[in-house]
Amino acid sequence: MKKCLGIKTVSAKPMNYHEAGKAGLIRGYEPDEHRKSEDREGYKVIYEDGYESWSPKETFEKAYRKIDGLRFGDAIEALKAGKRVSRK
Repeated sequence: MKKCLGIKTVSAKPMNYHEAGKAGLIRGYEPDEHRKSEDREGYKVIYEDGYESWSPKETFEKAYRKIDGLRFGDAIEALKAGKRVSRK
């Protein structure tokens, strides 16, 4: 199997596991069964096509970074993906 690297733009806001479960973002969520995980930090993630999900903080922060100051290579990849890039 080949390894692949993807570039996508998402919107995200902090949301813990319990809040995500109550919002319907975690399949099979039942508060009584997940007490140890309820306060786990993470993010609600909204993709460009409108799909919404929840990601644990560690996983999210490894995959994404704010786009208010891209490194040069990141800007090139964004341009290749059809995104608009400009200086402040």
